[in-house]
Amino acid sequence: MSGARARPWSYHVLVLVEGEESLSRLGAMEVWLRQWEIPYRVVSVPRNDGAIRVCFSEDKYARAFQIKFGALRVPADACAAAQAAESSRIDVCQLVEGK
Repeated sequence: MSGARARPWSYHVLVLVEGEESLSRLGAMEVWLRQWEIPYRVVSVPRNDGAIRVCFSEDKYARAFQIKFGALRVPADACAAAQAAESSRIDVCQLVEGK
């Protein structure tokens, strides 16, 4: 293993937020993340109003989230990582309700 450290919030998953059940699904995600005390940041995806990007500080958190909720792992986007690093804490439901 190399000594290089990953940048904060550099592990990303894409979550689709379309459909009638999206708010309840997002609520379940929020509860799960808080229950396991997993640090994360949520940023919107400007090119796609039907999705959000959840950013994690460690690969193991992104992988666990993906397995639990079926989210899509996506390459770290420098813009999204910068938003996550600068943004105040927003939960997944707040972001979707604001769209």
